[in-house]
Amino acid sequence: MLLLPRYRNSGYIKHIDLLTNRIVFPSSFSGRNPTRHSSIQIAPLTTMAANNSQFKNEKKPPLTHFLCLPLVSETSLPLLENSINKFKHDLLLAQKAGGDHPSEWLPPLFPDSAIRPLGTVHLTLGVMSLTSPTRVDEAVDFLKSLKVHEILQEVQSELKDQNNTAQDFNNPISVSLESLSPLPKAKVATVLYASPVDPTSRLYPFAVKIRQAFVDAGFIEQDVIKQRPKKHKASNQASNNEDTTNNNNNNNGTILAAEVAEESIIQQKPKYRPLLLHATLVNTIYARGGRIKRGHKRAGPLTFDARDLLAWYRDYYTDGTCTQEKHQLPVDDDDAGHSQEDTDSTSRSSDEEAHPSKSVDKLQQGHDSDSPRRPFVWASHVPIEKLCICEMGAKTLTEEDNHLAARLGQEYRVVAERKLF
Repeated sequence: MLLLPRYRNSGYIKHIDLLTNRIVFPSSFSGRNPTRHSSIQIAPLTTMAANNSQFKNEKKPPLTHFLCLPLVSETSLPLLENSINKFKHDLLLAQKAGGDHPSEWLPPLFPDSAIRPLGTVHLTLGVMSLTSPTRVDEAVDFLKSLKVHEILQEVQSELKDQNNTAQDFNNPISVSLESLSPLPKAKVATVLYASPVDPTSRLYPFAVKIRQAFVDAGFIEQDVIKQRPKKHKASNQASNNEDTTNNNNNNNGTILAAEVAEESIIQQKPKYRPLLLHATLVNTIYARGGRIKRGHKRAGPLTFDARDLLAWYRDYYTDGTCTQEKHQLPVDDDDAGHSQEDTDSTSRSSDEEAHPSKSVDKLQQGHDSDSPRRPFVWASHVPIEKLCICEMGAKTLTEEDNHLAARLGQEYRVVAERKLF
């Protein structure tokens, strides 16, 4: 058990004997304690320091590949292309709110290069560190052996049981890409993404099961949520275990250490971040000059305030046909309005974070049932046809690579793929 440095001068510890690696307690303290130990043995401080240094210096292997569901095809490309052009036009309108002359225009929210090329749009299921050809071959073989049809059948069976209906799942999964959401939050966004909405509700549980299969096989690296260490009063622990302590002298040193420390850090189980299916449309880390520099150091990615833009794209149409658009980007100087928008983007439950279509449903319902929100639709009826392992780092396309190179811009190299339907 590690003792916190502040207990050195707390009165609970007389001194630490570095020669014998023992903590020595005042006689009055050891007299109050039922174990009546005047000192306890600890691990050598040099060993503790070395272990701590080794933990800090341990580097994670580089991420080289990712598992994804591509969203761009010859049918979805024209829809996404048209929507991105509208998006760019809306951004220009927002700039012109400062005046008609270019010299009076407002500065852009982010560089144009932050908008992702259409060929890169996908839904990521997980990232992998495949640092050798052998590991790549193993991941490819696992993808080929995966019983995706059985997994889909399992999902459909579970949904039928939950809904207690004989829902027809004969058609392939297709989604609409809707609304606009930020990461990490609206006021200091670095990423904007569209949410996939599946009317049959099959996509998310299917993606979770596929991802978990790759996690269990040791390929996908799970993202651990940083947690603040939980503390508890060790005196309570000592009181609860007093009878056991009196009967088991072998544990006396441990209980005494707990009493001395007063508070000890509980070993917490890692909490993994749930899967967030999202199609990234803007990412400032890819923009030229997209990192803030302070002196000679990079302080982090470029951030921007997306609250007004999000408010517009989350309530974009005047009616339910999604054809009649509102004509002006709302620029709200009211702090209360901004505060509400920021709350919408940061206070979602973990279930909504993992399943963004639930957030979209809430946004569609709106805060008032008489005035439902109608989020922007980037593309509808986008088929989910393939499951792919791709290399990190999108490559610029040429006409020799793809006859749609001028429209796609960039693409990730596909290492392996499986057809889903």
